[in-house]
Amino acid sequence: MSNNQLKEIQKHMNITTGNLNSIKGHVQIMSQKENKDNEDLQLLYGRLQYQVKQLEMDIKNQSNAFSKTLSQTGGFNLNTNEGIQNAATKMKGELQKYERQKSFNETNPMHFSQYSSAKDLMSASKGFLSKTAFSYSMSQTNRSLQKAQSQTNFRISGQSELNSNTQRSFYQTKNSLAKPGRISNTDILPKHIRKNPFADLPPISEKDLQKGLFNLVNIGLIPKDLDLLPAFNQGAPILEATKKIQISPDYKLQKVNFPEREFPEKYKLDYNINNASSILPQSNLHYSISQQNMNLIQNHETNIFITDTNTQSKQIQSQNQMKKRKSNFKFNTAQYLLQNQPEQPKQIVHKEIVVQRRFYLTIKNGYIIKGAQDYKVMKTHYTEQWGSVNSLIKKLEDLSKKYDIKLLHIDGMKLLEIVNDLTRTRLDDLVECVINKDMIKKIIPAENMTSFRGKAWATIKILCSFKMKKAIKELKKMREKQNQNAEKKWKVMFWLRYMITQRRIKSIQNGKLSTYYALQESFKQNYSYIMQSKRIEIHINSLSYDEFKRNTTEHFDQRESIQLTRIFSIKDPNIEVIIVLPYELPHEIISYYYKICELGDIIDYKERIHFIFPENAHLFPKFSTVKLLYYSPLALKKIKDIIQNKNAYIVPGVPCKEDNLVGMTLKIPIFCGNYDIVNNLCKKSQAKQLFEECKFPTAPGAENIFDEEDLINKLTILIAKYSNVNTWVFKIDGEFKGRGIAFFSLESIRVLSDIRKQKKEIDESQVSKIREIVSSLLPSKTQIAIPTLFQNYQEFLYYFLEHKGIIEASPLCSMEEVASPSVFFRLDPDGQTQVLASYDKIQGQDFVNFGNIFPQQSLPSLNLKQLCSSLGEKLYQKGIYGYISVDMIAFPDPSNKLNHPLFWLIGLDCYLNDYSSAFFIFDFLSKGKIDKITGRYYLGGNIPEKILPEENEQENEDSEKSNIIDEFEERSFMYIPYIFHRGFNTMGYRDFFQLCRKNSISFDIEKKQGSVFLLIDNIENGVLSLMTISENSRKNIKFMTDALNFILQIAGVVQRKTQKDLYKRTDQIYLMDIISKVRNLNKNNEKQINYFGSVNSPQNNNQDKSY
Repeated sequence: MSNNQLKEIQKHMNITTGNLNSIKGHVQIMSQKENKDNEDLQLLYGRLQYQVKQLEMDIKNQSNAFSKTLSQTGGFNLNTNEGIQNAATKMKGELQKYERQKSFNETNPMHFSQYSSAKDLMSASKGFLSKTAFSYSMSQTNRSLQKAQSQTNFRISGQSELNSNTQRSFYQTKNSLAKPGRISNTDILPKHIRKNPFADLPPISEKDLQKGLFNLVNIGLIPKDLDLLPAFNQGAPILEATKKIQISPDYKLQKVNFPEREFPEKYKLDYNINNASSILPQSNLHYSISQQNMNLIQNHETNIFITDTNTQSKQIQSQNQMKKRKSNFKFNTAQYLLQNQPEQPKQIVHKEIVVQRRFYLTIKNGYIIKGAQDYKVMKTHYTEQWGSVNSLIKKLEDLSKKYDIKLLHIDGMKLLEIVNDLTRTRLDDLVECVINKDMIKKIIPAENMTSFRGKAWATIKILCSFKMKKAIKELKKMREKQNQNAEKKWKVMFWLRYMITQRRIKSIQNGKLSTYYALQESFKQNYSYIMQSKRIEIHINSLSYDEFKRNTTEHFDQRESIQLTRIFSIKDPNIEVIIVLPYELPHEIISYYYKICELGDIIDYKERIHFIFPENAHLFPKFSTVKLLYYSPLALKKIKDIIQNKNAYIVPGVPCKEDNLVGMTLKIPIFCGNYDIVNNLCKKSQAKQLFEECKFPTAPGAENIFDEEDLINKLTILIAKYSNVNTWVFKIDGEFKGRGIAFFSLESIRVLSDIRKQKKEIDESQVSKIREIVSSLLPSKTQIAIPTLFQNYQEFLYYFLEHKGIIEASPLCSMEEVASPSVFFRLDPDGQTQVLASYDKIQGQDFVNFGNIFPQQSLPSLNLKQLCSSLGEKLYQKGIYGYISVDMIAFPDPSNKLNHPLFWLIGLDCYLNDYSSAFFIFDFLSKGKIDKITGRYYLGGNIPEKILPEENEQENEDSEKSNIIDEFEERSFMYIPYIFHRGFNTMGYRDFFQLCRKNSISFDIEKKQGSVFLLIDNIENGVLSLMTISENSRKNIKFMTDALNFILQIAGVVQRKTQKDLYKRTDQIYLMDIISKVRNLNKNNEKQINYFGSVNSPQNNNQDKSY
């Protein structure tokens, strides 16, 4: 036997031993994993273990026999000592190699996935082993394994369905074996190994396999981002398949060694080698390969091994093979050795055949054909590398789509070569994998085939950047468009909800308003009965102006409390008063007014006067009083408790929507008309139209001015039409007390003076010249009445055009000769009018009023009752009733100053204002009566009134004229509603009134004359009102002068500011302007007294004066 033959036999023995150990370890793992409670499985695993042990014994016997044979021949010349020594050394090395291989296989059992490879190796070894009992044992082992495979149908991951109720129950009871165990930090792979895809992974131990697949992912042996789905979807698991036919196993690289020469058909080895009388010759010992197997090896296109798991066919096949092997082994070993002993051993030439299959993939119309057999086989075998292979296939699909290539034939093995290559994949590499690349290169541009170098690379980069930016812009536009559409949709939805809500609110309000209007109508019908019975008047002096007016009104809250004198309407014993103020009055002020009521012989004044303060006034500091009351539920509840089951109505200030809301809440009417109509008539332009309808004299002017050009054009026309007018006044609608007034004087413009003096009519050229002069000089020559409110012409013009206004002519006389009389009357809900008072307003600055003097003396022959009746009738037709004040200006007749003065009606207040409300306290203290025709007030209880004879045709039949008896004295008063001095901040109430007594600033109850301070807030705030009462206006002016001098004496002199505050807008009236005006009036009166020689002269008492 030659050395090569011995090596070949030893090599196959080692392979067989290693396979046997692997199968042994696999059987042990199966025994641990399966259900030990199942008796059938226990019996099966016992048989497998027994057969494995029998197989080990057979191999051991073969090894002993081989050792004996080797000791006799060993491929060495045993006749010499050198041959024996070499054979012993060879045998010792082979045994050591066997022991090492055996120990390595025992410590490293195979994984379940290696079962197929083990079975293939076992099948391959059958053809090369000696025909011994090993073949029979292996066939028995194979059948046992196939039977276990068909019965258990075991699954590694449990992804497939169980085929029987027994298998399903087995899987459910032992499902806990697949649960992952706890993972310690020591089991987790280091980070540098987990993050490096080219690092060598450590071997997988049996302990890790028992913990399951989830544990392998967590400790890092399997990447977390690996797609595990293909491992479970490639087909049925190995140990579960009932029938598996390995169609093309030749794709694996198999090494088949066979001698080049022709093999003998039979070899016989006698195990009774000790009985042989001769030594084995050095002849060829080899394995026999049948002609059928050789044909299978030489034919690459057929399968080498076909494994059928059908148990019955396997048993028949194994039985036939055993019979053949037994017959082959029955021969005479000695005879064989003597006959076939060659003189020299022949060397066996090995030829290695590598069977390698090529995979051909097809991409059609940009998509890989996944149903092809090569695709499935390649995906099944190269599972670990399939992720990289699939990415390359995707690139080829994109290439096919990009260049519209209908068909691509791809070599799969070249794709594997690219995957194993760690360099960057280029387009050239992908094209090399294509079988029909000659056709592809014609389609793909040449610059793309140069590995992206040079200009082609730069061009592609530029195009990519451009497309990227373009895509980003388009994305932004698309998102903006989406946002805009969403915003539009949101706005539409919001608008719809808003409109629906508005309609609901409007419907609810209309229902409430209809109920409230019915209440108002009932109040009108029952007014005469209510006035004769006990009733409650709720006085709310609310200045319900817009935000600009409220913010620019100095001491807004105190201005709302000025009409605190309304409480003295309790002079009527049937009236009970509730006064609502924006802040809580100090106890000293309330006691002060209670003292006045006590001196006026009112006994139950505390029960008839109620002071209400809104509790939420501090939350809304700039709200009007009625709005504060509406948002103060506790104050409303107090009012409800007072007026329950009693006749009551609200006497508002400037009417607004909140008055109706409060009335609806309290369910009481309002002594006023519709607030929209009232506010509209209080505008200068609307009032002028009303006066013209009543045919009352009004000042010439223009209204409905929309822009500056319109203002200049209309002013030019007025100047050309009324050339004798020296001053034109601009008045803003809705303003009060001279706030929105500016005037344009023409006396200082010489160019216009020359044109106006012409007696002939003004032609068009002169009109255009006037327009040029007006447009250029109007901003600089316009003077604002209150410069602290509008600091320049542009501010005034903006507000004028925004709120609209009128242009009026000033009388043809000096401003000192112009008087401002007003008439105050009450229009009842039943249409009756009652004259209450008339007074002349006093101007501090031009067109700015600060006080009034009762009664008016500028129009001595004016029939007040007739005026009020005519105007009241027109107002009642418009739905207006309540307290009305009519503003006029009186001036001398330009034609003859000795005639009765002329007058124009310029304004209308359809509410109770500050000057008119002063009449309540005057009437309470004087206890007299007013002549409704002349407006004069007389003391006494019952004044006899005589009606004029019927022959006086100039008077109406209902008009009355009082022939006053000389024994009754007249009374008048002078009133300044707002005086502000900062020097009162360190003074208390007691100190103030003690100083008043020392300086004789007081009111005489018996004589009904003197000075009365009306406190409206803490005296430390420096805001108060002042009234003087006497028998004529001259004494009132004298009392007022003394009182104002007293204020300067105790509080200090006030200096007027000369600099304008650019950041503050206010309608402040300086105290020094008021004092200067009163002092001038007092000086004029003293001059007249000295001129006539006596204060009590009848001429003095009846002389007309203008203020």
